[in-house]
Amino acid sequence: MTGPQAGTALGSEPGLVESLHRRQRSTRRRVSPFCNELRVENEMALAYASYDRLHRRQGRFPEARHYLACALGIFERFGTRIESDKVRAELAELPAV
Repeated sequence: MTGPQAGTALGSEPGLVESLHRRQRSTRRRVSPFCNELRVENEMALAYASYDRLHRRQGRFPEARHYLACALGIFERFGTRIESDKVRAELAELPAV
């Protein structure tokens, strides 16, 4: 399922979001050392920036802010100006928690 219905389906499954969180944390611990070595951190930042969309759809703004902040840190470190500006704008649009 894709599009707006996908977010609704994910939010309606009990335990699914927490399972995704656990899997993401586990993957991050295993993948981070290789990201540095393979220079794919920019791709990881894009994934973080995308992951915030799930959290925003579910109203989980602190989590959305966390992933955008992670993405922004990576983009700024690599001098990816266009992506940094996009993420800053998205952070500014998030409601204060």
